[in-house]
Amino acid sequence: MTENNEDRAHIDTDISPDLSHLAAPERPPSFSAVLPSELISLLDDAYLLFLLSTSPSKALPPGKSLASVLPRAVESLSTGNHDSHQSPKTNGNAKAVIEERVTDIVQKAFWDDAVECLSSPIPSVTIPRIAQLQIDLHESLAPILPLAHSSMQTLASPPSPTSAPLRSAAIHLRSVLSDLRARCAPIRDTEIDILLDTLSQDVSAEDLPRAVAMGFKGTLELAERMQGDLRDHTLDALPHAPEGELLLAMRAHARAREREVVQRVWGGLDHIKKSWRAWAHSIQMADGEPSKQKWRGKLVEALGTPVTISFDFPSHNHNYAHASYTTSNTLPAPFLVPFPILFYVQNLIEALVICASIRSLIPASPPSTTTNTPDPRSSLTQRVWILLRGEIDGGGPGSAEGAGETKIAHLEDEVVRAFKRARGPDAVMTGVEEDGLRAAVRRVLRVEDPVSKLLAARVLAFLRAPPAPAVIGEGAGPRHMRTGLVDGHPSAHAHQNGNGSGGQTNSEGLPTLRGFEEDVLREGLKEVRDTVDTVVDWAEWVWEDVIVA
Repeated sequence: MTENNEDRAHIDTDISPDLSHLAAPERPPSFSAVLPSELISLLDDAYLLFLLSTSPSKALPPGKSLASVLPRAVESLSTGNHDSHQSPKTNGNAKAVIEERVTDIVQKAFWDDAVECLSSPIPSVTIPRIAQLQIDLHESLAPILPLAHSSMQTLASPPSPTSAPLRSAAIHLRSVLSDLRARCAPIRDTEIDILLDTLSQDVSAEDLPRAVAMGFKGTLELAERMQGDLRDHTLDALPHAPEGELLLAMRAHARAREREVVQRVWGGLDHIKKSWRAWAHSIQMADGEPSKQKWRGKLVEALGTPVTISFDFPSHNHNYAHASYTTSNTLPAPFLVPFPILFYVQNLIEALVICASIRSLIPASPPSTTTNTPDPRSSLTQRVWILLRGEIDGGGPGSAEGAGETKIAHLEDEVVRAFKRARGPDAVMTGVEEDGLRAAVRRVLRVEDPVSKLLAARVLAFLRAPPAPAVIGEGAGPRHMRTGLVDGHPSAHAHQNGNGSGGQTNSEGLPTLRGFEEDVLREGLKEVRDTVDTVVDWAEWVWEDVIVA
């Protein structure tokens, strides 16, 4: 069914939290080369909502809270939305008048065709149309009814074999309307009563096809209005709600926005499911391994690959028959919105491996009880990590790949100085030794170097390990990106104590991995692991109907 996408985008922008003072993520040129600027802007907003929902401190200015981004949303709701529903003639927009007429014509043709199909005495014509209308209604009701609700289960299933498919469809619609009546605002009761009368058992067989078609049409329109009622009520209460309630409301809004934007990019939920199946098809599943752990491992594998993660954006005909998810490092649609943080993680993994590889070139100093001189290898690790981390934090997606933009000579100088300090103040390094050390630095910066490959394999094995059960406690764990699932919603505390990092941890909850013993590297590993857990839990929650498909 055709919808007015421009109007829909305008309405959703009006009710969003105020994101104007938050920094939008940078994206690779490939995004702007494929997607129009309108979709890029909507993706940026969806990503900021994702950050506000999972790690507000990463998105909010210092000293600001979630409540600070909401006042304009409520103001827009009371003014902008009313404006958006004004008649195009009132706004004096001739183009909008034409578009509205075209939309009306297309929708009328759609429902006239539906009535004609439902009037057919041939079941092979009637039943497929009922099935498609059920799918449309299921998608519209997803923000209102739980997916496990009996009515949603019925709509998601093919129509039952019956000699009277229209009567059966009318009964199902009446059941759905009864469920909606229990959840709707009182102002919607009259609309539901009218629809129930339309689908009355007294409707004649001759009038039944139109009654069922209009029942679907009216219920779809009712679902849209109920979503508006829900947004109105939620946003109106947000400025006065506790921080925890603000976060829950923010997550619900972020989830709805992400689903809508990604469906616009991919051309519908069915194409998103196809992109997921194409990506997940190659996952090798071990007996007894949970499904979530399998695709989580595949995501980790993609993040640990030197090839930059990307997407195979659908063409106009949405032809996935030739899409390949094996020859390039592409991700499926559910990871589109959190792409910037995933790219950031990919760079962090590469920086961790580079830093640990360079660290391995300096011999460990023997423990000393007579001097406070810092360990040269530890000092080098911190300096190199600050250098690499600063390059990543200062850039955006596509701006840096590991040490590509870092002056290799600078790294070589750092290693030479650390090596000399490790030997002692009286040691002398020959020119040949220094040249060999500089060559070793260049060598370990290559992904094919055996040391780099070994360290990278350890990082990926650490990240693939299933998270241990979370233990919630005050003052423990990371400051950012702590998300699990609580009552079906991502929780900002599920990875809080660091035991969810997998493998061994020290008393501070930091992972212990051979070759990554320095605190800065352990903290980096923990941040990477927590961020991966965040994205995995978020995707599972937002796209539960896609991932299980």
